[in-house]
Amino acid sequence: ITFARLSGSRLATLSGPESLAFAVIEVAAWADTYAGMRTLADSIENALDGYRGTVGAIRVASVTMDGEADMYESGVEEHRMPRTFLMWYEK
Repeated sequence: ITFARLSGSRLATLSGPESLAFAVIEVAAWADTYAGMRTLADSIENALDGYRGTVGAIRVASVTMDGEADMYESGVEEHRMPRTFLMWYEK
């Protein structure tokens, strides 16, 4: 499993920055077989999609899956499925 924060921003109003922010996160499942990659990707989706709660000192308001792709990385001979998630949280 690999992950990266692709983008994000903090909401702002005329009176200044708000505590609510969002991030676009990519989480990729890697495996030797397509079936293994799919199983791992589905487990990641089940854990993250719809998540609300606290992670350390951060209150996560919402996580939703936004997209996915199927890929084969010939250089490392691995199947990869990156899934993109939108996360709203309080800073």
